[in-house]
Formats: sequence, structure tokens, C-alpha cells
Amino acid sequence: MDHDAGAAPDQAAGLARLFHTTDDWAVYCLDREGRVTTWGEGARRIKGYAAAEIIGQPHSVFYRPEDRAAGKPAAMLQTAAELGLDEDQGWRVRQDGSSFWADVAIVALRDDAGSLVGYAKITRDRTKLHDAEEQLRRFDLLALRDQISEDLRESVVRRIFAAGLGLESILSRVTDHVANARIREVIDGLDETAKEVRAAVIHLDSADAGDPPPT
Repeated sequence: MDHDAGAAPDQAAGLARLFHTTDDWAVYCLDREGRVTTWGEGARRIKGYAAAEIIGQPHSVFYRPEDRAAGKPAAMLQTAAELGLDEDQGWRVRQDGSSFWADVAIVALRDDAGSLVGYAKITRDRTKLHDAEEQLRRFDLLALRDQISEDLRESVVRRIFAAGLGLESILSRVTDHVANARIREVIDGLDETAKEVRAAVIHLDSADAGDPPPT
């Protein structure tokens, strides 16, 4: 397969001109086998490869090993060939081996006769947005954990102690030894449960503050 971008149709040539003026996006062409045929400054900046290093290489080099093993690079090309477009969000790999969260679209390129001649691939680095969304989700989880901690402290523990105190007041009036012993077991069980709940609350608070859990 000839890797000369001049062999691509007019639509690919127009995209190729865009490649060299777009820094926020990695926009480049692939041949029918998925090998890189054009490369611009935006692609170099996001993915780290110089044109001489990447042209002719399969686009699978941008995917993580587990995605390559699952056949994802080829599957995306197949879907684009069948439907005209395939889109994806996920982790991709730079030249230095670091990962970034990518918003990807692969567009099938066809000549005037409708024959597939290659693909245009458009990738945007969305790592900052992805990290911000993850941070928001983490804050939501922390808020939920704080609410659970507060509920445990203010409601559950108090009710356990209240139940224990109520049973203690009853215990003094129970003369049956078997019943007395059974109530004492229940009270002791409530005390142990209260201690476990309080320990769990302390553990949550310590983890939130970054302190080591109590021993």
C-alpha cells in the first residue's frame, strides 16, 4: 500500500491541510490497513511522535496492550468502514508510554466510485476534563461517606445505647435467672455492636483526614 497522502481523495487532502494548522486536535490519515499516512503538529503535540517516526506505523500503537489484545484498533476500522464513522472515548498511549484520555472519531474516506481508500482519525486529549469529572465523582462519594458517618454517629449509635440502657433498667426487675442471663447477653451484644459502629465511624473520619486508622 502506497503511503503517499497524494493518493487519497480530495476530502483527505483537505483534512491534510487542516492537520498542520490544528494544535488542539490530533488529526491524521490512515490507509486501508490502518497505517498512518499523514501527521501534523497537533498530532505530534498530543501523541509525541515526529512524522518520520510514525508515518507507516499501524494506528494500533496508540492503544493500550489490553485493547490491542482485544482487537479494538481493527474493530474500530471495521465499524468505520461499514457505517462511515466510529467514535470512542478511552485511554490511549503516547510515544513515551504515558496514557491520556482520548475522544476519538474515525471517518471512512472513499473515492468517487465509493471505494474505501483509507480513514481520517481525529483525536482530542480530554485528560483534564476526565480527571475533573473523576474528581467530582470522588467528592460526591466523600460527601456520601460523610453523611453515612454522621448518620452512624448521630442515629445508629445513639439508638443502640438507648436500647441498652432500656434493657438495663428492665434487667433489675427480672427475677427469672434464665431470662436475666439472656437479657444480659443481649445488652453485651449491643455494647459490642456500638463499639464496632463507633470504630467504623472513626475509621471513616481518619481516612477522610488522611490519618492512619486507629489500632
